[in-house]
Amino acid sequence: MAIPEPPEPAEETPTMTDDRILAIIATSFDAIEPAPADAVQAAVDAFAFRDLDSRLAELTFDSWSTEPAVAMRGAHADARMLSFELDDVAMDIELDRGGSMLLGHVTPAGVGPVEIESPSGVTLSVTPDATGRFRVLSLPTGNVRLRVASGMRTPWIVR
Repeated sequence: MAIPEPPEPAEETPTMTDDRILAIIATSFDAIEPAPADAVQAAVDAFAFRDLDSRLAELTFDSWSTEPAVAMRGAHADARMLSFELDDVAMDIELDRGGSMLLGHVTPAGVGPVEIESPSGVTLSVTPDATGRFRVLSLPTGNVRLRVASGMRTPWIVR
């Protein structure tokens, strides 16, 4: 009796990663019953509100404002001064003309760290001193917004 030869190795099957499995499942669901566009948009909108603890602060002063009653510096000022308020938290910031340095003061002192965010996802964190003052010497390029641990978030600051 002859011993049979081992079978030829089969072609290697692709590795089934979690991402690959999810893609196959998503394709199957889309083929059977695609998600309605308004349901997808509602999910995207709901995701945007995932951080409800952080509320938008009100801009109470901007030295670049064109309103004569509010403007205190000319258009060629060396710095831009901004003030924000939310409930009992206030923040005053000064951006240098080049927009790379920021000085700030948050009251009351001790509300926690201040995060500086950019649209690209770059986040810097700084801890104010005992009086609430903080400084950032190298801001990310482009627009920024500030977030205080107590729940205050500024609108995007266009630079």
